[in-house]
Amino acid sequence: MDFSTIRKLEISRSENFRTPSSLEKKIGLWVDRIGRGADRKRIPEKLRILGLYAAVYIEEGNGIFYSEKTGEIKVGSGDTILLFPEIPNMYYPDEEWSSKWIVWNGPDAENLERLSFFRNKSPVIRGNRSAVSSAYEILSGMIDNEDTSAIFERRNVILNMLLDLYRTSLKEQDPDSISLINKALKHMSSLYDKDISIKEFADYAGLSETHFRRLFKTRTGCSPKDFIISLRISKAKEYLSAGMSIKESAARLGFNDVFYFMRLFRKVTGRAPGEFIKGRMF
Repeated sequence: MDFSTIRKLEISRSENFRTPSSLEKKIGLWVDRIGRGADRKRIPEKLRILGLYAAVYIEEGNGIFYSEKTGEIKVGSGDTILLFPEIPNMYYPDEEWSSKWIVWNGPDAENLERLSFFRNKSPVIRGNRSAVSSAYEILSGMIDNEDTSAIFERRNVILNMLLDLYRTSLKEQDPDSISLINKALKHMSSLYDKDISIKEFADYAGLSETHFRRLFKTRTGCSPKDFIISLRISKAKEYLSAGMSIKESAARLGFNDVFYFMRLFRKVTGRAPGEFIKGRMF
């Protein structure tokens, strides 16, 4: 099927979701359903919006995945397709394939996507034959249990599966780029108290500032600026806990404006430095 034909297809939305319990909503992530099957080639007549997150693991066979974000991608045995809630997609085998799938949702899942741990522009993870299969086998024994321990364990199974897939996705990245970002991370960790621009850190890594920012967020899940702020505030907590004054702590961390330091501390920690000191006294 060519792209011009695909773009003309109607979009259907899945609406038959399992309703999570109040506890599942509170812990932030729940399993909607799991399944497995063997399919023969049948090109879908519509693109589909699942409305939730899913991992589709291709056990055997080859085929096609298409989304409006990626275009057409060839997939095969050992590949995992990640589906995102609002991205129209389709997937089907060249001839036939067997697959397992796990569907989940919740604010924690949204946060992982928002923080770029998983990106809808890179939905295919190759070369991990255990993550989804292992999670499927564990979940199949507890999917119908609604006791508290099963609810918590299902959440942890999904997070462990996603961590495994994330680690695999890192291996697909350019090792030279990873090395350069790791080099910059060490440099930043030793100079967080200095007034050094992001461009200077990018230059140190031998990258353009734009490329550095993109690779840095992909590798760490945060921007270079947020990483430096986190280092500074963590060190500020150490200084304040050791009895150092707010003014001296700010100066040691390279803040020329103590009031800016206090505002930033509150923004990051939710408490003013003075409140933090009082809290450490009890």
